[in-house]
Amino acid sequence: MSGIAMVMNTAKGALAAQQLGLNVVGNNIANVNSPGYSRQSSPQTPTLPVSIAGFLLGTGVAVEAIQQAADQLLENRLIDAKSGLAGFKEASLFMNVLEGIFTENTENSLGTQMAAFWNAWQDLSNNPSGAAEREAVFEKGRQVADLFNTLSAQLAQMEGDLTAKMTPAVERINAISGNIAALNNQIIGLEVNQVANSLRDERNALLTELSELIDTRSFEQPDGSLTVTVAKGFPVVSSADSYPLELAGGRILWQNSSGGTVDISDKISGGQLHGWLEIQDEVLPKYTAELDALAQEFAWAVNQVHSQGVGLEYFSGSVTGAHATDPSGLLTTLPMGDKVDTAKDFKMWIQDNRTSPPGYDAVVIDLDAKPPSVSPLTVAPSGAANSVLDTYTFKVSPPGAVIGADPVEITWASSVAEGTIALAPGALPLSIAVDGMDVAFTAATGALAEFTISTDAQGVPTASLPSDSDYWTLGDFATAFNTAVSAQFGGPVVAASVADNRLVFSAQSADYRFAFGDDGFDDSGLGGALGFNTFFAGEDAAGISVNTLLADKSYIAAARIDAASGAVTAGDNRNALALADVQHDTCGIVQWTFARGSAATATEFTSTLEGFHGRMVGSMGLQALRFYQSQESAGLMVNSLQQQRDSVSAVSLDEEMINLIKYQQAYTAASKLLSVSDEMLIALINSR
Repeated sequence: MSGIAMVMNTAKGALAAQQLGLNVVGNNIANVNSPGYSRQSSPQTPTLPVSIAGFLLGTGVAVEAIQQAADQLLENRLIDAKSGLAGFKEASLFMNVLEGIFTENTENSLGTQMAAFWNAWQDLSNNPSGAAEREAVFEKGRQVADLFNTLSAQLAQMEGDLTAKMTPAVERINAISGNIAALNNQIIGLEVNQVANSLRDERNALLTELSELIDTRSFEQPDGSLTVTVAKGFPVVSSADSYPLELAGGRILWQNSSGGTVDISDKISGGQLHGWLEIQDEVLPKYTAELDALAQEFAWAVNQVHSQGVGLEYFSGSVTGAHATDPSGLLTTLPMGDKVDTAKDFKMWIQDNRTSPPGYDAVVIDLDAKPPSVSPLTVAPSGAANSVLDTYTFKVSPPGAVIGADPVEITWASSVAEGTIALAPGALPLSIAVDGMDVAFTAATGALAEFTISTDAQGVPTASLPSDSDYWTLGDFATAFNTAVSAQFGGPVVAASVADNRLVFSAQSADYRFAFGDDGFDDSGLGGALGFNTFFAGEDAAGISVNTLLADKSYIAAARIDAASGAVTAGDNRNALALADVQHDTCGIVQWTFARGSAATATEFTSTLEGFHGRMVGSMGLQALRFYQSQESAGLMVNSLQQQRDSVSAVSLDEEMINLIKYQQAYTAASKLLSVSDEMLIALINSR
């Protein structure tokens, strides 16, 4: 009787094992197309035998666990590869947009518009007084300026698009982190006596999605929970806790449990955020800076030549410079103040219409001289600085303040230290202590913006101060100009004044007119830097525009003043020719390199404007190619790892059909065994 019961128990266990196997096979078949699903199996093992009549007899079969066919190391490699691929894809998408903005395959490209501008000047040189030619020059210049504005606005729009992309991405990262933490909590509770395979698959799928947004590293703890870090070590999931990220000002901030934040932007090395940050922090700043540099150099090259020409007539009335200084009024703070050669002079011709023919006389201001009533700062450093073989940079604020006369704040910085010192007004000399040195100021009546002190191997300091000409302010220049005019003409027939940090020239009556430069004058460039008689106004690609004064096309400077007489010859085209030739002139233009986590670096090289533009567009193509090739390489790696993963974890319908038949046959046989043992039991009962 006990033997029959044992057979029935064996059959019962076999039925349960084969039914469980069929359930697992059915689950595999149902999830054949589920992303991230890992094939499961139900390996069967014999149960412990028992001793009967001196024999060890088997008691059947059992399923100890449902196992996943998963290689976690391979899963982690695949997650990393997908993270890199996601970043390169996003970077490539934005580079395609950037290339479309700067495409040279249309008639509205920057290169085409610049060429049309030069051609318009060439046409004007053939007919210097032609109204149609002057209108064409004005319109072509306006089109170039408008295109610079448009390109700058589109780059700014791309930055806004990046922010629009990153905002929901950071929100999704926080949501996924919270979900993984919740799954950790469930897995910890369920895996006391069993393995939560489905929850692990769900967690892996979330981890994959997270890695496509940001680079991740994950570590499984002994209790089955997963710790997830991002950006080379900052945890976003730890057991059942999650730590959110925050987007602020284009930077990604990690929040700790106490609410403090850390900027991790420069440490993010994978996922879509990495691609967006590379575009935001490296690509866009580079081409924005280079577009601004091109616009500035283009405007300066044109303005420098145009400011030395003359239109169909001299200026009358009042003319205000297109460019302003900072509040200090120092000429060195003009947008193109560094272009001014103070070793040269400023020259204005004044036309006296009280006689016929008119009389002409020139006023020249020596910029190399010390400004009127200015005593440059004297600095006497002593002692030994703590930093040797170094340069200390000192900046004085507010702009326009005079040490000793005004309350000032002096900020200083070396390669290893920095500091700020406030100085109240007081009689000179004044002395301050700076990093081991004593710095004494012994004289100053002029505004100062910056000076340096260098140290030798023993720390002995030597001051390097601006030259006398660097102390020129708008007010100083106006004083010097008015004094010179009054001395030559017996009164201020043309007066200089200052309004809103801009210089203003005003003819004091209708009898006088004025113009700048001549065909024999080696100009300092100050007129162009101040924005007088210039073709363009503005300081960068966003602000460049045609000078509003040229709405009167007669002021377009196609001619040059005769240095001997001061007169303008009808049909003179020398300045128009010079402006047409600007396209062939070379200049020093800065090319930028931005690297995340590092300071930007600039390299100046000599090129024509067209050459710089071509180099800029060419570098875009190379950058786009680099991202594309990286995307292709990452895609191949993902495909290879996906195939390896599928060979281990993916469901094979052919294999599952075989298992289905195997378990079906075993179930049928176990059922037959149960029915036979049942017949034996009935026969035994009936035999009594």
